[in-house]
Amino acid sequence: MSIQHINAISNRLSLRPPQRESVEILARVCEIIELSKDADPSVALVTKGFHTLRANSYSAAADENARDFRTAIPDGQRNRIGGMVFSGFDKCLYPIQKFDSDPERRFAVILENDDDVLKWFKPAKGDFQIHFS
Repeated sequence: MSIQHINAISNRLSLRPPQRESVEILARVCEIIELSKDADPSVALVTKGFHTLRANSYSAAADENARDFRTAIPDGQRNRIGGMVFSGFDKCLYPIQKFDSDPERRFAVILENDDDVLKWFKPAKGDFQIHFS
């Protein structure tokens, strides 16, 4: 995924500052990596700091069933998106996800529809140990 691709995606979404910062960090990582056209993007060498992803657990109201993530959220329900559970993913590493905002859900739709995306996931708190100096 090129930095132009990332910028195009972020410009199509109305992102709040935390999501915008996440996309900007991804863009910077892509700039640093700069894979050649012949490189296999599915091959990576991790030398330290690796840990296996853990299963996510989500809670929802008893009357809340998993929703198809592709179905638009009506205007009056968007403020409740944090309590909704979504399913129907093909490329996500997890079968069920929760989103903090509707732009985040729409970003998942973009990732699922993009032929260049092989797999994706929404990291849980603590999945990545990124330290700034």
